[in-house]
Amino acid sequence: MGLPKKRNHQEGDLIMVYQLLLALKDLWRRKATSLILLVQAVMVLVLINLTITSFIDLQRMTKEVKRLNEHQEIYSLMDMTDEKQIDELLSNKERFQDLKALYNYIFNNEEFQSFSLYSSTMDSQEGALLNVDSLERYGNQVVLPYLTVSDLFFKYFNMETDSGRLFSEQDYTTVGESIPVVVGSDFRDVVKTGDSFTDLNGLEYQVVGVLKEGMSYIDIMSSRDFQHLDSMILMPQNVNYAIDNTDLDALINKAYIIPAKEEGMGNVIKYAAELDTYSFAYKSMRDQVTVVVRDKEKWIQMQLFLTSLVSLFTLISFTISFLQFIDKNLYEFGVHLLSGALNSSLVVRVVSQILPFIIIGNLVSLSVAGTGTSGNITILASILLGGMICVVPIVKMNRIEVSTILRWRNR
Repeated sequence: MGLPKKRNHQEGDLIMVYQLLLALKDLWRRKATSLILLVQAVMVLVLINLTITSFIDLQRMTKEVKRLNEHQEIYSLMDMTDEKQIDELLSNKERFQDLKALYNYIFNNEEFQSFSLYSSTMDSQEGALLNVDSLERYGNQVVLPYLTVSDLFFKYFNMETDSGRLFSEQDYTTVGESIPVVVGSDFRDVVKTGDSFTDLNGLEYQVVGVLKEGMSYIDIMSSRDFQHLDSMILMPQNVNYAIDNTDLDALINKAYIIPAKEEGMGNVIKYAAELDTYSFAYKSMRDQVTVVVRDKEKWIQMQLFLTSLVSLFTLISFTISFLQFIDKNLYEFGVHLLSGALNSSLVVRVVSQILPFIIIGNLVSLSVAGTGTSGNITILASILLGGMICVVPIVKMNRIEVSTILRWRNR
């Protein structure tokens, strides 16, 4: 019996390709098992991405609140008014002037600066707006989320336009034939500066600017997350657009106030009581973020525990599945070895089976939980997890010898 001939590189490459094709066939033959493993892989990568995203958002939120309060403390009003008094306040048209007086005291007062973060939605049937993919649609209507803002909003949250302008002083004080708006970056392909559209109430809006992509703000008193403006519309905070009590109520209760001294907040509460409108308390943004951070940290700890548990279970499941596959196909591997294949090519056949799970899992994870830094870290984590899964099968495959296989076959 002569020695086996030395293979050239081309033959080796063909064997490797052949092993990759066999790996895909192996997965297809074990469809049920492969599907279960795929679900586990997707779950663990989505959880990893979400956990990393939560951690990054927490760091970003803490940094942003620290920046906002770097020079002056920002406060928010807390409405403690009983429901009966609120109903009377909002339904009685004679109370409109009281609410307007309180509005002017809060937003036009030399003692402090203030801005409102009132947001809501409006509907439109404008054809061009139906082409904005990020907007919610039903039938031939599109839902337009909007935010009422002032110059202080642009100042504190560092807003920048990609084209056009932000609001002028006139936009905050006068009423024209159309309401000026600044739209998010998702609108830039369907509208441009100077274009107009109407809502279902017949009100006309004119685009004066388009924001740069990625603009966002944080409303820490209402939400724990950053609010992205790419698919939103900004409107000027103009009291002349307020037509009833509910309009003023919304702007007042979403006010953020920056007083020269904390006593200024007491004056707001006192004035609201004198007008018999609201029973207010107040809270600083810095105090609120402490509560939010504590809640977020608990949530992240839960995510980490769940992610670790699912990752461990997935690691064990994949390892056992591969070991069972190796034992089941041991005789076939022996045939390949006798035919001139190397252990390394057989290792490729086994290890390459992990690639579809990593690729599909990452695609689902990135589409569900987002890309960016968290997505990149998730991809690295998936490679690390895949490497850990492959350790035991690689060791087992490298220990395979033809004599061992023949003894196993003859048992």
